[in-house]
Amino acid sequence: MNTSYLTSSGNAGSLAITSPRRWMGLRWVLLFIFPVGWYFTQAYYKYNPTYLISTLVATVSLGFLLLILGRSSRSVFALAIWIIVGIVVAGYFVKFYWLSGLATIDGVVTDSFDNKTLALASMPDLMLKTYWVFTIGFVAFCLSAMLALILLEVADGELLNSSLILEDRAEDSLREKVRRLVIPLLIFTAVAMIISAGAQYVLGIGVAGVQAQTTSYRLGGIIFYLRSISLPFFLLLILWLTDKFYLKKIFAVSLVLLLVHGLTQTLLTASRGALPGLFIPLVLIWILSGKFNFSRKLLTVVSLVVVLLLHPLISNYRMARIGGNASDLSGAISSSTEKASSRETDNVIKDLLMSGIGGYSARIPGTECILMVLEYGESKGLFYYLFNKRSLGDIYTQDVAGMDPEAVIGISPSLMGMFFLLAGYAGVVIGMTGWVFLWFFVCLVLQRMKMKTVVVQLAMICLLIALVTSEGDIGNLPFRLLLLAGNFLLGEFLVRKFIFRFGQQAA
Repeated sequence: MNTSYLTSSGNAGSLAITSPRRWMGLRWVLLFIFPVGWYFTQAYYKYNPTYLISTLVATVSLGFLLLILGRSSRSVFALAIWIIVGIVVAGYFVKFYWLSGLATIDGVVTDSFDNKTLALASMPDLMLKTYWVFTIGFVAFCLSAMLALILLEVADGELLNSSLILEDRAEDSLREKVRRLVIPLLIFTAVAMIISAGAQYVLGIGVAGVQAQTTSYRLGGIIFYLRSISLPFFLLLILWLTDKFYLKKIFAVSLVLLLVHGLTQTLLTASRGALPGLFIPLVLIWILSGKFNFSRKLLTVVSLVVVLLLHPLISNYRMARIGGNASDLSGAISSSTEKASSRETDNVIKDLLMSGIGGYSARIPGTECILMVLEYGESKGLFYYLFNKRSLGDIYTQDVAGMDPEAVIGISPSLMGMFFLLAGYAGVVIGMTGWVFLWFFVCLVLQRMKMKTVVVQLAMICLLIALVTSEGDIGNLPFRLLLLAGNFLLGEFLVRKFIFRFGQQAA
């Protein structure tokens, strides 16, 4: 039996992060981002003392949080906190320093930010106010996360540190049961992939930047969520089971199907997030299962490079579909590749790679969203937004960003941008505090339910945390959670029905 996933306490089968603790020392590098960013941008803000104080408060808050995260490094809930920290630091603080630097350059033009954002960044007072908004939210998040992690230590020592996880098993009887489950499930999933892909192409469902087609019986929504949530979940479930029970051939076929699904989604929807949205939960499953070995780390690095290289190509492909016939996939592909090959540069690969890094970095909403909300300046009250017929995303896109109501493309408001739009500073503080304890509660519920497929469930939950923390689409969150819960229960039922009898222990 493979015991590489034992926790520090030596409990077999417990769910915990198994990365070596020596890597946790690198977390202190994050603390240097704030003072270094302040040092290089302080002149633009005329050495404002409030800017310095805000930076010190943010640095100290993060420092205490990192200290507690070091003690809880093997906690799964800590992984969720790390995800939020990474998105907030990258989307708000790093982007703030980035925009501050660009604001000092006259006539700067960049593909990473639009002209309106650059114009707002050229207003130091507005930028400082923006900095105060997300610093207050970040401090509230750090304090809430510290409290949640301390409660975690007092209660269990490690959240989900119990015998919930199926051990790696090589017994023929169990492997045969898994085989009898995953082969039909894999065939059914593959058939569903083909049928739903054909329907999505014919109906033009979910194409980024293109007006959605009206379908009967909510068929468009069913197909969209089937391909974006249900099919990925069951592919990941099959990958996890076949990896756990050493069914290498089926694992390889499942991995290929996951890649095919990601590429198909990219072509059908012109989405730059389709491939990362599948690969991220797979890596999380490997980490949570203690199977993130050297070869898989290498595969992760290679995949990351490929995703970055594809970003500008997919962007060109999306614009080609918006500007031409949305159903002409081959024409859009030809147009995007021709545009990429016509780049005036000596090193096309390097140019594509840097463009991908800049593109994905700019795609994490944050500073620019709060800038727009502050520039909008009009507060209509919490009830106006909560009981409006339009979604929160549409309100932000149309009212705050000033886009035409008939426009197809929406703009993500970011999480703190949405909280600030709803209720100002109080909304940011209460919202970020509630955000921490929401996911603390979700993880706690998953523990109490003692599901055997909890690894796959947590990987999908972490992806949802990353998406909503980045985009701020809190209006659609309850539906997404409900849809995920339905898939989780179905997957758990299949595993217990065909591999383990109900109530029987895994061992």
